Amino acid sequence: MPRFPFVPSGLRASASTSLSALAAIALLCLSGCGSGGSNNGGGGGSNPISAPVAGSVIFSTPRGNVAGPSVSLSINATPAQTATTDANGNFTFAAVPYGTYTITPSLSGTNAIFTPATQSVTVGSGGAVTSFKAAVGYSVSGTVSYTGTATGPIYLALEQSCDGCPTGALQGTSIPAPGPFTINGAAPGPYIVEAWRDTLNNGAPNESDPTGSSATFTVSSADLTGVSVALTDPAPVDFTSAYSNPYLLPGTPINQGVVLEAIALPAEYGIYNLAFFNFLGVTPELATSYTLQWSTDPTFSTVTGSKSYPATGGQGVVWILNGLTNGQILYFRYQGVAGSATSQWSKVVGPTTIGEPTGSVTVSGNVTFANAATGPLYVSFGSFSGLGTRYAVIPNPVSPQPYSIQLPADDNYRFSAFIDQNNDNVEDSGDMLSVGTVINIAAITGSTATQNLTLQGGGNSFVEWQTGNFQDVGAYWGTTQGYFFNVFGWDGSKHLVAAKLLSGPNVVVPQDVYRCFGFGIPALDLCTDFNLNGNTPKAGDAYGLQLTYSDGSQETVTGTVTSVPGSFGANPSPAGVGTNLTPNFSWTDPANASSYGYTFYLSGTNVTWTIPGSGWGTFSSSIDSLTWGVDPTGGGNLPIQSSMGNGMDYEWQLAATDSNNNLSELTVGYYPGYTGVVLPAANPSTLGAATVGQSYTGTIVASGGNSSSTFTVAGLSDGLSYTSNGGTLTISGTPIAAGTITFQVTVQSDPFHSWGPVTYTINVGN
Repeated sequence: MPRFPFVPSGLRASASTSLSALAAIALLCLSGCGSGGSNNGGGGGSNPISAPVAGSVIFSTPRGNVAGPSVSLSINATPAQTATTDANGNFTFAAVPYGTYTITPSLSGTNAIFTPATQSVTVGSGGAVTSFKAAVGYSVSGTVSYTGTATGPIYLALEQSCDGCPTGALQGTSIPAPGPFTINGAAPGPYIVEAWRDTLNNGAPNESDPTGSSATFTVSSADLTGVSVALTDPAPVDFTSAYSNPYLLPGTPINQGVVLEAIALPAEYGIYNLAFFNFLGVTPELATSYTLQWSTDPTFSTVTGSKSYPATGGQGVVWILNGLTNGQILYFRYQGVAGSATSQWSKVVGPTTIGEPTGSVTVSGNVTFANAATGPLYVSFGSFSGLGTRYAVIPNPVSPQPYSIQLPADDNYRFSAFIDQNNDNVEDSGDMLSVGTVINIAAITGSTATQNLTLQGGGNSFVEWQTGNFQDVGAYWGTTQGYFFNVFGWDGSKHLVAAKLLSGPNVVVPQDVYRCFGFGIPALDLCTDFNLNGNTPKAGDAYGLQLTYSDGSQETVTGTVTSVPGSFGANPSPAGVGTNLTPNFSWTDPANASSYGYTFYLSGTNVTWTIPGSGWGTFSSSIDSLTWGVDPTGGGNLPIQSSMGNGMDYEWQLAATDSNNNLSELTVGYYPGYTGVVLPAANPSTLGAATVGQSYTGTIVASGGNSSSTFTVAGLSDGLSYTSNGGTLTISGTPIAAGTITFQVTVQSDPFHSWGPVTYTINVGN
């Protein structure tokens, strides 16, 4: 659109006005003189001069930007104007009178979140450019069918289905039996629904469970119905896998018993090699139960006793065996069972002398719990120095219950407790638990110590909330920062099977939450983060979550933001592509740095490094850099290799946690000798400024990769479009309004090498 000089809105023609001036005014009116009153753009009754307002609406998810439905936008000019986004999310108000206005986006038929909810623009010479981020969730419904004989609840997960999609289910639900289902909160995009029937009813996948998945479908701009999932029974379990060798740790003697730790038998190439299980770190068990035997003879020529334990879904399992005689010397072994199939026996462990062991340190305290105990109390202290775990046993506990235990002299112990409410001799659903994301750690060096515990798992369930500030720097997926509201849940006296977010600011609701499992003992049953869609939370923000239990009952719990964690500073080092194989690390702590405890973790090909060691505990804000191969805490924790590998991928992470367990997390990608495709940082010199009404061309050149690199661009607006050729992305067009155009670019050269999205800007002037 041609650009005209500014003429004050109060200008009036008079007898002395020249004909050329009148012609100029007439030409201006052809450009969009309004017929209404002023609206912040001019004095009483005059016709204001107009200019275009352009922009974009970008739909985003935790998995990246997506193509969203058409959005309606209104601007409160006089008269009011409306616009709708095109297939690329762009919109234009062609002629808006000079002035300051508010643009409001809306989307009918669903609960959409726009960031910001409204946008103020000042229209002057050259117009204005603006943009919105958006999030939306639709429902996916259908039917699960099954003709077999297995029973148990059915868990469903909504999983993305596209090349290059990050894996992992975000939404999901459960139903008690085959029949209809609905999953709320699906962002636009391609999906499949995957399902499994929990035949053991322990909330964890097993190789014997029936499974199934739907055909691929696409959620676009409305709720989707008619999805069909058929469950089928698997083949009989085969225990010949290389990963199905039973492994038993030496037993820990207790008063008149023993505690044994075993490794669950995982599926190697089973039916559960599905992306959402891999994402959650879950390997289904082959066994449906385990048989433990003990003998006074290490050859097991005679068997003294035998006991069966259920599969619980954990990667490691803990079995408690009571009713033995103190002073007995016993040997132990176990095997997995699935139907008529059995695994080989584990190696024999022992000899173990039954009876509570002694130690040089006596630890005592009280265990407090709310509900009446119906089973024995077990208090455990696990050594970080390889000295094993000790247990104190109280057969008939009453709150507050005193305990005492003797330990070897050591520096650090992890301690916990549980009451075996269902008396099945394992720590599992239905027990009263010491749970939560904060781990109880004690440094014990004297001859006596006091440690008290509270069991939170005495109610229907225990739910913990956390505000998270997550930053990514220098990684394949670009540089990003966003807030999330996290929720974690554990079984209490009831078994959690589903959760749904019902209310809260800056989130899409309703939103069904996919449960989690297999994260240790006891299993964590609920763990998800609610994307706040680019908004910053406020202390006091409240969120309502509906919990559903296996008995069909429901309750709603409320989580509240207690504090908002700050961000780490810019430019952590090293980041992105580099050459140093023994780099030093440096960063800037968040504001109010002393309010946090810090942890450092480096991972990558053949290299890990954790400070403090073993991943427990924190260090202070006085440490804001690391020299390769030096532990500044004095703990002697070093990288497991002397250097990184050239051409490998590494990621280092800093976590800052406050006293309310709110988290600021910085994740930095580092790629020494990387040869894959890389986008330049914002903004390259080849992407210069533009001028309203004048032809513009700019380029973004990816390095590395190959000639078949493909680009994805989101948010490009204001009359600009893009084309690509090999590793070069060309932005061209004629801008129609002045302002700053912000857009995101992702490039992929092959299935294994991609980079982005990286955010770029083009400044458009008059």
